[in-house]
Amino acid sequence: MSPLRRRAPFARALALFLSGAAVAGCEAAPVPPAEPGAPELRVPEAPTAAVPSAAWSAELPAASVELAPGTRVWAAVPTLGSELVSVGIYTLESIDAERANLVDKLGTRTLGVAPALVHPIGTAGGLEPGDTALFFTWTTPAALGRVTRKVGGSLRVRYDWAGETKDTTADHAEPARKGVVPFAYVTFPKFGRQSLGLVVALDPGHVWVRTSSGHVERHPREAVGAVEVATAVLKVGAKVRAYDWVDGLREAVVSEVVEPGLRYAVRAEGSERDERYFFTALVPRVAAR
Repeated sequence: MSPLRRRAPFARALALFLSGAAVAGCEAAPVPPAEPGAPELRVPEAPTAAVPSAAWSAELPAASVELAPGTRVWAAVPTLGSELVSVGIYTLESIDAERANLVDKLGTRTLGVAPALVHPIGTAGGLEPGDTALFFTWTTPAALGRVTRKVGGSLRVRYDWAGETKDTTADHAEPARKGVVPFAYVTFPKFGRQSLGLVVALDPGHVWVRTSSGHVERHPREAVGAVEVATAVLKVGAKVRAYDWVDGLREAVVSEVVEPGLRYAVRAEGSERDERYFFTALVPRVAAR
């Protein structure tokens, strides 16, 4: 959701290794024979990670438990060693009023996620080529893209990756969410401008938004606005607001169609030259509210 000059931040990964060795010495006395019978077969347990505490997660609201174990869910998971959050689709292993345990597609278990950060996934809902989708793959979690075609029971989606248009088969795709609801993109105030972020939790008075940097901010509900990105094909001269993760949303005008329905050159306020934006970073003025 950013122009060419935006560089996606990356959270540092930590790895823990445990090794050990045992050496048996030789004795003069005879070694007693082993007990008869086959050795016990031990099946390795799936890797497990406990959710670290984050300052923003201490204020999360209580959530009612309405999801059944075994269902697939969207979830926002605090990242070890930072205040960042990762988002994606998991299988719900268990849930109660205080914690949810999740399993990802590789079988890794994540324990102790706040239920307020766990939400039902949507259905494809008749998505067709040309529609805007909220989709998930292992490398593009909770991204927006344009459906290009159907392949069997799957959907191919084009999306922005560091200023380049990529094409992928979505592990999951659903219509882009509208309103101030979980896993919808919304506007929120930042440094005197309006920015774009992803809703990861909310209560009647506040909204928790994941920013472009991967951090989570808590904002009053009235400060957060529903927004719809440029779902229709834009034409030269269209008036939009262009989103840059540094400058936020700026008034702009489309000056060139670079890739129809996907990427445009626009002239934003305060800029002396055109810059290229993917459609998911452009908000038509009439659609913002």
